[in-house]
Amino acid sequence: MLEALATHREGLPLKELAKAAGVSSAAAFHAVQTLVEQGYAERHDLRYTLGPRFLELTAVRERHTVSRAVDTLLRELAEALPGAHLYFSEKMGDSVVITRHLTGTASAVTEGGRHTLPPYASGGSLVHLAFWPREIAEAYEARYPFEVYGLPFWRSREAYEAALAEMKQERGAFMREKELWRLKYAFPLFTSRGTFVGAVTVQWNHPGETTNLPKFRHQQKTMAREAAERFTHQLT
Repeated sequence: MLEALATHREGLPLKELAKAAGVSSAAAFHAVQTLVEQGYAERHDLRYTLGPRFLELTAVRERHTVSRAVDTLLRELAEALPGAHLYFSEKMGDSVVITRHLTGTASAVTEGGRHTLPPYASGGSLVHLAFWPREIAEAYEARYPFEVYGLPFWRSREAYEAALAEMKQERGAFMREKELWRLKYAFPLFTSRGTFVGAVTVQWNHPGETTNLPKFRHQQKTMAREAAERFTHQLT
C-alpha cells in the first residue's frame, strides 16, 4: 500500500490504490484507514497520499544514507592525501555549519562540534552560496551583509563574484591563503538527481615543500573530483 502511494505522489483514489496494491477495494479501505490514523497516509477529498509520518521516516533514512556516503568520501580522501584535514559542512538554520570532519592522522570521522563557518571567508560558505537556490542565497546575504562579513576577506565585491563564478563553473576551487603552502580546496556534493547536499573542504598543508606545490595542487584537485563523482554514483 505504501509502495503504491510512494509511486504516485500526486495521490490515488481508493479503487486505483486497491488495483495498484493488488487487493480488493474493501481491503484497501481498511488498510489505508489504518495508515491515515497512524500518520503514514492522508486523505484529500477522494484521493490518498503519503502522510507526514512516512515522509519523516524517509527523510531520516535519506540523511543516514548521505552521512554514510560522506564518511566514506572523507576516509577515501584521507587515505589519498596523507595528513589532510577534511571538513563537511551543510546548512543549519541560517548558517553554514561543519557537521563532520576527519583531521590529520585520525582514523575515524568525527560527528558533531557544530562549528559555524564565517560567511564568505570559508570554502564551505563559498560552495553553499554558489549552489544554493537564489532565494536562499539572498536570505543569507541579507542576514550576513557582504560589506561587513565578506569585504575584509575578499577586498572587493568583484573578487568575490569572480571566485563565486569559478566555483559554479568548475564545481570546486582553491581558496585564497596567505601562505602558498596552505592548500585549501572546496567542492560541492550532489546526489544523482542533482540535489545539492553540502560542501567538503580539504586543507592540505606542505610547509617547506614549495617546489612541489603544483604537483600537490593537481593531486588534491584530482582526488577531490574523483571522490565527488563516486559520492554521486553511490547515491544513485
